[in-house]
Amino acid sequence: MAARLLLSLLRASSSSSSSSSKEVVAVGLVVVVAAVLVVVVVVVVVVVVVVVVVVVVVVVVVVVVVGLAVEVVPVVIEYSSSSRPSSSGLLLLGLSFIL
Repeated sequence: MAARLLLSLLRASSSSSSSSSKEVVAVGLVVVVAAVLVVVVVVVVVVVVVVVVVVVVVVVVVVVVVGLAVEVVPVVIEYSSSSRPSSSGLLLLGLSFIL
């Protein structure tokens, strides 16, 4: 649509010789360029926001997984190393998965 408007403005400027129509064409070109720049800025801002949100989500997931691993691995090792599991080990194992 912007390209069509630009072409019509250029045709109007080449066909007419009056200064007022050339001023209208110049203003129209400025408006089209400004609109394109606004669209580009909005797209860039949206992309940056999406990238930041994705990075934050990935960091949160990594922190949660590492935190769970730090909590669960020792309990699993204690549970698997004892020949007869203690009730406290089972309780810790259950609490680790719940929390």
